[in-house]
Amino acid sequence: MKYSTKLLLYYFFLKEFAAYVAAHFAELGVSEDQSNELNDLWTDYLAKTEAYTSPITYGPASNSNINGAYNICFPFTEGIRGQIKSNPSIALDGTDRLALDIPVEKPKRGHIPIPSISPNISLINKKELMIEFFAFNPELPAKKAKPKDVTQIGIKMVITDADAPEPRPASYVMQLPETKTIFEKFFTSDQVGKKLWMKAFYLNARGEAGPEGEVFSVVII
Repeated sequence: MKYSTKLLLYYFFLKEFAAYVAAHFAELGVSEDQSNELNDLWTDYLAKTEAYTSPITYGPASNSNINGAYNICFPFTEGIRGQIKSNPSIALDGTDRLALDIPVEKPKRGHIPIPSISPNISLINKKELMIEFFAFNPELPAKKAKPKDVTQIGIKMVITDADAPEPRPASYVMQLPETKTIFEKFFTSDQVGKKLWMKAFYLNARGEAGPEGEVFSVVII
């Protein structure tokens, strides 16, 4: 059995994050409904992690279930973190920042250029219900570090039938940005045999986007 480090690290984050928000949601500007939904998501993720990590229940079904849970939970927790970070009435102390994984932001320079490079995507690893990608600078294709003044990689993607033509630009759905050039995407069993289409673009510290790179496609297994 080979477990995903990303899924397991998220388990430990979600465990602490959900408990802390439940205890302090009012002070953090989070609604009780949001806190309750977060707790429900944590309960579901816990059960699916236990099935995923058990030698007895580990297999395609538990892989698919934990991947689906992550794809729902992660955007939700990122949304709450963003909501807290952007609320000017909330002063986070050190304990808050540790529990919520919200470090103190470094001061931004007065002028940060919009990225001018279009990143391309290559496949690093492909296995059951998981694909690992590399978003690279085509001018320096072997360099793993992001270009100067680039802080995140924006991702757009769409899943189609395997024999479908390349989707129209409007069909692509924006994903949460990636902070590293090498990243994983997780899939569920109902997506096996379908084709994933993806394109990337660079973002600076102000969230300003550069031009999109070439479209990359791969069949999900």
